[in-house]
Amino acid sequence: MLLLTGLVDDIDDALRYYGWKRFSSGIGVTQPCQLRYIYYFDAILRNRIVAPIVKKLKAIIIKALPREDNSNLQLEIYNIQTTDNNSIPDDILVFSSRMYETDI
Repeated sequence: MLLLTGLVDDIDDALRYYGWKRFSSGIGVTQPCQLRYIYYFDAILRNRIVAPIVKKLKAIIIKALPREDNSNLQLEIYNIQTTDNNSIPDDILVFSSRMYETDI
């Protein structure tokens, strides 16, 4: 709110002000996830990041289920964009659960 209302000019001033007002030690926000959100919010305020486009899920297609005892179901998400002439759509892989697999 300090940044949004213009009471402070930058993130460092906002964090310093919050730290001294909220805690006697002067250290306020310490969690990396909180700091990341604050810097992200500042980037949006300064028009350095454009808000993401909202996507709508159209379908879930299950092609085949694993048949072996130790196999896992994997998830892949594609962004399917049709070309201008509506010929073959371009499938762009957005997410794959294979990216997060580890060999155990």
